[in-house]
Order: sequence, then C-alpha cells, then structure tokens
Amino acid sequence: MIRESAKVVSVSDTGKIIVESSGQKTCHRCANTGGCGISVLAKYFGAKRHQFSASSHVAVNAGDQVLLEIEKSALLVAAGLMYVLPLSMMIFSVLLAQYGFGVSAESIQILVAFVTLAAGIVSSRIISRSGYKAGKFEPVIVLRYLPELEAGASLQK
Repeated sequence: MIRESAKVVSVSDTGKIIVESSGQKTCHRCANTGGCGISVLAKYFGAKRHQFSASSHVAVNAGDQVLLEIEKSALLVAAGLMYVLPLSMMIFSVLLAQYGFGVSAESIQILVAFVTLAAGIVSSRIISRSGYKAGKFEPVIVLRYLPELEAGASLQK
C-alpha cells in the first residue's frame, strides 16, 4: 500500500469527496544532502497541487487532513497504461509498417509513429477512466487526523 496525506477540499451531498495533495517535493536524499538536483528544480517550480476524488471509510468534512491509501498494483497498472501501452503501440506499428508492409520512407514511418502514439495515449486514457470509475485506481481515505490534538499524535479511524 502507498500512503499519502491530503486535505479534503469538498464533500458533496452525493458523497463525492475531493481531496488535494501536494505530493512529494523531493526525495529523502535530496531533502538531506542536495542529492541529484531535483530539490533545486522543486524550489523554482514549486509544489504542484493535485485535486482528485477519493472514497472514504471514515466521516470527513471540508478542511480535514486525511491519510490516503492506494494499492501498489493499481499504481503500477496505471503507470503501465500511461507509459508502456502508448510506447509499445508506437514501436510495434513502426516495425509493422517497415517489415510487414515494406514501408521504407522515413517520413511515413514518423507519421505512423506519431499517429499510433496519439492513439495509444487516447486508448490508455479511455481504459484508465473506465478503471477509475470502477474504483480500481481510486485512493481510499483510511484515517482522519484529529485537529484538536498535536499533528500526527493521534488518528481517528
């Protein structure tokens, strides 16, 4: 399981919960020693805030700090859909055009590559949205931080 803290932005009457997470600015090594330089880039470009919906096992209100959880396998599948599917479609289509259909013109191969890359991105987006609607890629709120206690001292389930 992968865990991340977030803030509840809104809770609708239908039960849809929107949370906001800033993600990690830098890795542990960069935060301590400067590391590979990502911390320098994070200073210039700032932390990006991501808003998305989440399901919940606990009662939450807007403004609550919560702990999100998502399965590692769901994250790996999502990454595969986002990167591996479009790139493999592009490479396969260029190889098929070159060796299967005998297309030797580079300009046509480049055109085939761009078209199938775009088709791969669109198809991965459609697949990921259907999986997200089914709840496969949706994070779950498992804990709500209690505001009246010190930060992180106690959690409410």
